[in-house]
Amino acid sequence: HFWQGYREAGWGDDEIKPDTGGDGADWGHMGMTILDSMDTLYLAGLHEEFKQATEFVSKLNFSKTEPHQHHSFFETTIRALGGLMGAYTVSKEPILLQKAVDLGERLYKAVPRHGSTRLWPAAEFSVSTGETVDAGWTGGVILADVGSWGVEFSALSSASGDLRFQTAAVEGMKHLAGVAASARHHLIGMFLSAHSNRTTTSRVSVGACSDSYYEYLLKMWIQGGKKDAAMLQEWKDAMEEMRAGLMRTTPDGVTYLGQSSAWDYATQAYEEPSPHMEHLSCFVGGMLALGHHAVPPTQREAWWLPAAKNLTQTCYQMYQLTATGLAPDQVDFGSGRMEAPYGGDEVMFRMRPETLESLFVLHRVTGDEQYRQWSYKIFEAIQAHAKAPHGYATVRDVRHVNSGHVNSQETFVGAETLKYAYLIHLPDSVLPIDQYVFNTEAHPVPVQA
Repeated sequence: HFWQGYREAGWGDDEIKPDTGGDGADWGHMGMTILDSMDTLYLAGLHEEFKQATEFVSKLNFSKTEPHQHHSFFETTIRALGGLMGAYTVSKEPILLQKAVDLGERLYKAVPRHGSTRLWPAAEFSVSTGETVDAGWTGGVILADVGSWGVEFSALSSASGDLRFQTAAVEGMKHLAGVAASARHHLIGMFLSAHSNRTTTSRVSVGACSDSYYEYLLKMWIQGGKKDAAMLQEWKDAMEEMRAGLMRTTPDGVTYLGQSSAWDYATQAYEEPSPHMEHLSCFVGGMLALGHHAVPPTQREAWWLPAAKNLTQTCYQMYQLTATGLAPDQVDFGSGRMEAPYGGDEVMFRMRPETLESLFVLHRVTGDEQYRQWSYKIFEAIQAHAKAPHGYATVRDVRHVNSGHVNSQETFVGAETLKYAYLIHLPDSVLPIDQYVFNTEAHPVPVQA
């Protein structure tokens, strides 16, 4: 349904409007929905549709994207480069690697590398010209943006044999480790200066603006053959601080992650976190479960897997909280128990994938069928309330049945949400988690030998 709607309503567009059809958000006119969805098509056995997508990519000319438009380095990396690498990983179609190398060369102009004065990847860049904008809407750079390009660049090096990409990515993570060392805290401030190694806020989070940096510390360690002990230790230290500063349990036993906190230098401890949990942070359950699975028993922490299960159960309960069976964008714990927000954008369901992702990982790690059942129940609610004539739309208010849609469909619907809902029902031999890692957009790339 998702793919047929896209083909009929806006083939070649970056995004479409799922309720009415027509062009949606602009990512530089590169067919971002196609790039982001190809590996899902292949895994689902939709080989004719995959062939059509490959033909589109073969004719794609990145030099002809809008020259004066600047787009997010981070989003282009995880969606477009990640999508090409994921599709190449599952299909081995040579044209996909050729296009990935072409795009990688363009992204490479925006990253710090030997001999450059740049500390972080540019916030935005032009795909066609390489022109960069160092600072984004924060006046600086976002932690997740500058800490979440290593999986894709490392995969490109492995597939192409050009080590420049991986070398730059590893150096970028070392820069961030240096920020943590200077601050003497392993949860890094959400925003950084574009031109120095200083943070511009003391607020820390594992949700919006921070999330995938912590994910990539673990996944780059796995992807690199579990050789970089410093990267693993940085992740472990960050998880200990997350546990102390952000993880809380309600009186009735519900474990959640506070939206943000900050270090109090007077008390030498983290402030009490804000009593809200973002759906975005629901990836943490899967990340902790993956850590439990991948880290040798002598190096893992006993609390990781129980916390993974408890946090993912909380995220599933977010769905059960509402009349639609869909989760709001965040829930509140200020009263001591989980409650839906009172209004605003927080009551929307944006087709986010994080809970489905954690359910998939936990099923792979534990074999517990409960996670498959929970995943399918979420999928049924999506079908009942988010399905639109040309795809899947944001649900306006999950507290009420028939609240209507926001006429928007992000490309991650095809890349992540539908993929994780499907993959959990396939055998463990399909993309085994010992042999592949998924980037933060759910694109699989192989672990290096």
